[in-house]
Amino acid sequence: MAKPPGMRAFVGALALTPAVLLVSSPTAAHAAAPAAPVRAPVTAPVAPASGGISIQATKTLSIVTQTQPNNYYCGPASGRVMLSRFFSKSKLPSQKYLAGKMSTKKSGTSNSNLIKGLNNTGIRNKHEFINTQPANSGKLWTYVTNATNKGWTMTGRVEFGHRPYGPTNSDKAGHYIVAYGYSTTGGKYIYWWDPIDNSRHKASLSKSWSSISRGGKFLIG
Repeated sequence: MAKPPGMRAFVGALALTPAVLLVSSPTAAHAAAPAAPVRAPVTAPVAPASGGISIQATKTLSIVTQTQPNNYYCGPASGRVMLSRFFSKSKLPSQKYLAGKMSTKKSGTSNSNLIKGLNNTGIRNKHEFINTQPANSGKLWTYVTNATNKGWTMTGRVEFGHRPYGPTNSDKAGHYIVAYGYSTTGGKYIYWWDPIDNSRHKASLSKSWSSISRGGKFLIG
């Protein structure tokens, strides 16, 4: 995968080891320590599989994307894509604005601050973002397919070295990627967008679940 010139391909989501700052190299930015799980509201925005919305063979959402400008803006970049389903392109906030709302630092963006920042953009009259934390691959599939069918994207946290579309390496820095569709042709697949290089990928459900699991099972939507 092509990486932006002079930029290491890891980013500021969260560290995936509690209370430990992870550094991939002497030039790597620290990943922020994981935040406590966010309490979901009584009625979660993503309906269960029995929600009555049929799964199509393939469905992807139109999203407005933008490469993250540095190695720790994957949170603001992913959040901007999520908001593009609710706001027109001309009214989308900048990554810098969202970074302020999300308290993004060079150490990254915590999952709780990402959610708080999204909900503080005036979006709540249209949607409330929460952390769903799927318990297994079946739940991941249910959340993504139902969200897609309702017109919502979802942001998942993974280890940069274990993104679902690989290749894998030892980089444990946290990274946010966005699920914007699915396919049932030839198996179960999830479509992911990656802010590090503004690229789109298709990954199997099993690989997607493996990546989400390693990232702490954080799925925001």
